[in-house]
Amino acid sequence: MAYPYNMTTSKSERQRAARKSQRRYRNKNREALRIAARDYARRRAAENPERNTAQSRRWRAANPKRDRALNRRIQHRKMDFVREVLGTECVDCPEDRPEAIQYHHPHGREYGHKHGLSGLSWARLKDEIMLMIPLCATCHLVRHRLAGTLGQPRIDQEVSDEAS
Repeated sequence: MAYPYNMTTSKSERQRAARKSQRRYRNKNREALRIAARDYARRRAAENPERNTAQSRRWRAANPKRDRALNRRIQHRKMDFVREVLGTECVDCPEDRPEAIQYHHPHGREYGHKHGLSGLSWARLKDEIMLMIPLCATCHLVRHRLAGTLGQPRIDQEVSDEAS
């Protein structure tokens, strides 16, 4: 049996050679290792969801800044995904500035999310995207006012009240 190192080498040299070999393996198989780690974490979480929830709560309490940063990154990724799928051009007018675009549910929401899209899982987000259309802020407000869904009277009701 051939050894990768000489038996006369010191322990520290053998450890250095082992670390170098491990680094090479990790760099070559980075994506496969990432997928394997993700799958392991998912299986472990599915086996004992209460433990996973308790660990998550403890981590969030101990790391509030990292938790907020992580949530922001996830929220930005989700909004980038929505913009990529639906586009950034209003369907009612020629507005095409991404910062002016909002996403409207013309047929109501399938899921009762009150914190926007960031609270949805990726699977629910993909379902929800199919129900939305991009509108500029002005057109979005007008559509809600016409439908009377902003807690204000409908526009046609205001007109009829003024006429009488």
